[in-house]
Amino acid sequence: MVDLTMTQRQVLETLVNLYEEKKRMIKSKEVASVLSKDEGTVRNIIVWLKNVGLVESRTGPLGGYIPTLKAKELLRRSYSHSIAYGVVKLRDKYEHVLNIISMEILNLFSHEHGKALIKVLGDTSFITRGMKTRIESIPKSRFIAEGYVEKVDNAVRQILVKLTNIISIPEIKAGELARRNIIYLDANQTLLEAAITLSRHGIRGAPVREGSNKLVGFFTASDLSRAMARGLEPSDKVREALTGRKVITINEQADIFDAISLMESHGIGRLILVDANNNPVGIITRTDILKLMTGLKR
Repeated sequence: MVDLTMTQRQVLETLVNLYEEKKRMIKSKEVASVLSKDEGTVRNIIVWLKNVGLVESRTGPLGGYIPTLKAKELLRRSYSHSIAYGVVKLRDKYEHVLNIISMEILNLFSHEHGKALIKVLGDTSFITRGMKTRIESIPKSRFIAEGYVEKVDNAVRQILVKLTNIISIPEIKAGELARRNIIYLDANQTLLEAAITLSRHGIRGAPVREGSNKLVGFFTASDLSRAMARGLEPSDKVREALTGRKVITINEQADIFDAISLMESHGIGRLILVDANNNPVGIITRTDILKLMTGLKR
């Protein structure tokens, strides 16, 4: 990430605005005229912006300067997220949260561990080497990275984090990932029948319904083990082994990020997918999401 001074940002913003308005190469004197600055000063700044990949140039009578996509992305991110487009969470006995000003990923494709060089707002004097670190984008944490502090420079409020895990959550609807062939158990089935159903289909749990479409719980292999430990018999009904936990559902149009958040908040590994009329139409599990995020399932 490139840190711009106020003057450098003004020059870059003006160049972007002029280019988008005129749809042609922009002369340094045009930028200088808009900003009422010396053209030589502006030209020197543009040359620096070119050196860091924010500007491209062409010589000749029709030559000039144009901003790169990197420049537009840099300015767009600054506008949409202001200073805190992300947070870094550091943990010792407590969790400390600092807003990120800028971050650069280093060594990501080398044989060494990837590292994140982070500049933050606020006091960094409490940070020590080895502190567990979690980096999150905001408002939705579609990018998450974990690691631990390798170095800290309190003078410039920079932290070097050695990364151990990086996760990027894709934008995809829950309905695109869910399995539509739901295997149901009936509340009046025996525990033996339920165990046979789970085993036959190679699953660890299934929603339980009463009547044609009323969901009354979710029965898992763990529930079966607990039922046996409590003294229930294989001939007892599934309803007697239900823990009373509410069936957690999610609309098929919901974002996969919301599915992850819902699983985490309820401490569960699966959700029932429902349509606009709240009818069950599928099931999505933590394993389905993990396969998507690791590229094993698309």
